[in-house]
Amino acid sequence: MYLNNPLALPVNSNPGWVFPKVEFKDDRERCVYLAKIASGLFRYKQKFESGDLEPDSIKARDGTSQFLCMDQYYRIFNTYRRPGLERDSQEISDGRQPRDREFVVVLRCNRVFVVTVKEPGSGWLSPSGLAKVYLDILNKDLEKLPVEDAVGLLTSSSRDKWAEHRQRLIEAGNEAAIEAFESCLFIVCLDDRAQNATDEERSQKSRFEQMLHGNGKHFNGANRWFDKTIQVVCSADGVSGICYEHSVAEGIAVVAVLTDVLQSKDEVHIDEDFEKANEAEIRQIDFKINDQIRDSIQEALEAFKNLVDDTDVEVFRFVEFGKDLMKSCKCSPDAFVQMALQLAYYR
Repeated sequence: MYLNNPLALPVNSNPGWVFPKVEFKDDRERCVYLAKIASGLFRYKQKFESGDLEPDSIKARDGTSQFLCMDQYYRIFNTYRRPGLERDSQEISDGRQPRDREFVVVLRCNRVFVVTVKEPGSGWLSPSGLAKVYLDILNKDLEKLPVEDAVGLLTSSSRDKWAEHRQRLIEAGNEAAIEAFESCLFIVCLDDRAQNATDEERSQKSRFEQMLHGNGKHFNGANRWFDKTIQVVCSADGVSGICYEHSVAEGIAVVAVLTDVLQSKDEVHIDEDFEKANEAEIRQIDFKINDQIRDSIQEALEAFKNLVDDTDVEVFRFVEFGKDLMKSCKCSPDAFVQMALQLAYYR
């Protein structure tokens, strides 16, 4: 279903999820928070490889339990959605099989950094090492890459257009750069503030839009790569969450993993002097851009602006009841909300 849909991924397909807001006193606290999230994701990757993932189950009406297929979990870190002219494809490796080397891509100021997080002989990068990586990238004296040169915007195009743009990138000598995104475990987006810094309290609407599409081209919309399954997003004002590519797995798998990661993050130890942790390899990628690619980015930029401008979002909090009441009525929360939407539309 998803791979046949030519519409752009942001708004149309990729869901956004806002995490509980946190308060960062400085960049160090932001890096510690992100390192705990990433370490939790690594823990799940290792759990997949060791075969320690417990199967999900559901209760039937007669009270018995039925185990569920877990294949979609194993695709979360090992799948990439590649654009196609007529139909997208998925680049999939076996999530149960360990690899000698693993990478994470970090985006900041619309620029790309590839971080080695696992190497032969030394194993996985420690949580303290991860915090150091994020701080090192934040401390780099970077000018924000102009949106006219931000290749990530191409992934916001309709799928057939992105397939055309991708071929132009490869012909210009960027195949290795694209491969970094296709083979990494996930992406971390170090975002700029998404609105005026004097506005102390951001609306839930603004926070959700940051996860959905980056608040548009003027803020963080170019600091994305929408084909990757998980993009962990975090800005200095304590707003964080994910944008995830939906063809890989249903929401229940991604939500289950991230919920556990969030709930257990305080169990992750990070040294107070994490700046002294062992160095990790950080490699900056600079795309080779010619006039034809700039024309492609401009085309994608205009389409992305129209998409964001044409999307109306409002967030309301409903506190009267939640999923427990729905389940007590022997109705799945998803079905309940779907029926509520249809009733509201009918009325």
